[in-house]
Amino acid sequence: MTAAGRVSERSAADEARIRPVTEADVPSVHAMIAAIFADYGYRFDPAHEDTHLLRPHSHFPGQGGAFWVATRADTVIGCVGAIPHSADGFGELKALYVAPAARRCGLGERLTRHCIAFLQNAGCPHVRLWSDTKFADAHRLYERLGFRRIARRDVRAVNDYSEFCYEL
Repeated sequence: MTAAGRVSERSAADEARIRPVTEADVPSVHAMIAAIFADYGYRFDPAHEDTHLLRPHSHFPGQGGAFWVATRADTVIGCVGAIPHSADGFGELKALYVAPAARRCGLGERLTRHCIAFLQNAGCPHVRLWSDTKFADAHRLYERLGFRRIARRDVRAVNDYSEFCYEL
């Protein structure tokens, strides 16, 4: 890849707008996540698994948190959510997804840093997340940002999978 190509990719991430999710965004968020899940042989079914994604515009604020989308030209290309748990000092990063066409340009890092800043401002100096063991690119991002892998669990639901727990 040329230096010009890297500049072009970086500007693509910089052009993306991060804003709170709206109810009107939900079908686009679901379609993006469903396509990502399909790439891994999973089925996206927020009514039975990942229920926090059924209505992210109300679920996250109802927990004292927030859910954001990243858009470019009015197209949803990424998302992330945050739920503070200030009683134990940990906030939870949830549902970081970036559309395949928008990857490798820094958008995942922007979304992650946005979420961390929100949680820290909400009184959570530490951040915890769970990530499917197949999401190797995300794991590299988390580790580069200082997260440590601390646990693994198996999940049996609509999709059977394993997850790593990371903490910052």
